[in-house]
Amino acid sequence: MTSTQSQIDQLNDQLEELAGNLAEVEGRAQLALKNQRRARWHSYYYKGILALRKPEANYAMWTTGVLTIGPAAGILLTFVVGILLGLPGGAIFWLAILAAIICFLALSVMLNFPATRALPKLIADKRFEEKEFQDEAAELTEEAKLVQQKIALTQATIVELRLADVAKREQLLERNWLEMRDAEWDDYVAEVFAALGAQAEPMPDKDHGIDLLVRYGASMIAVESQGYIGSVGIETVKQAVAGRFHYGCDRAAVITNSRFAAPARAYAASHQCFLIGEQEFPAFVMGSNLELFK
Repeated sequence: MTSTQSQIDQLNDQLEELAGNLAEVEGRAQLALKNQRRARWHSYYYKGILALRKPEANYAMWTTGVLTIGPAAGILLTFVVGILLGLPGGAIFWLAILAAIICFLALSVMLNFPATRALPKLIADKRFEEKEFQDEAAELTEEAKLVQQKIALTQATIVELRLADVAKREQLLERNWLEMRDAEWDDYVAEVFAALGAQAEPMPDKDHGIDLLVRYGASMIAVESQGYIGSVGIETVKQAVAGRFHYGCDRAAVITNSRFAAPARAYAASHQCFLIGEQEFPAFVMGSNLELFK
């Protein structure tokens, strides 16, 4: 049976994948919108060129007039702006000359390139491109919305699973665990490990002093579970440590609904054995004290 934490981990992986998909789709949508704007401005540019050249058919001196009036207008505008900005006279003069040259070159290009007969086709092509990019952007925007909906649904599912997981652990703590002994305590501890996302395998013969062999991901833990009255002594800790080495486990732990004697705590500290007593047990069940799995 898949644990709640495993389901949450899988959903988090899906969230990461969906976030990557969303970023990719949004990037493509932005590129499509950028291309749409570029095609639109090209269309406007070609339309402007066509409008600029249209009077040529009726006025023989139209081109000469444009190339004369355009730079003159550039000079006049530069003088006005320069004066308003309070620029020195020399600077205004050279800026006006530069503006005239730029206007002359720009208008020369607009009057000659591309050829007038090619403009209608270019305008039509750019309109077609604009429509294509607009449709692509709209399609990608809808796709991004679907991905966002999937992300929201996945996040909601994770929240529901976590709430259900917390409720399950709270129900475990509502049971009279302080009074459990022997096999009842062993079974209860196995349930707690399952709620934490681990798999606890009972050791029927309790060879080498352990009651449960716990697997959490790639880690294996030798667990001695003691439903006990009084203080758990050093021998129990020694059994857990011996079981760890016998089964090649990564960690050893003693879990009890009682407390530990001072020698047991000292031995555990020097042999890297985790001790979970009646004071630590509620936090362990609720997932706020999981050093054992790290």
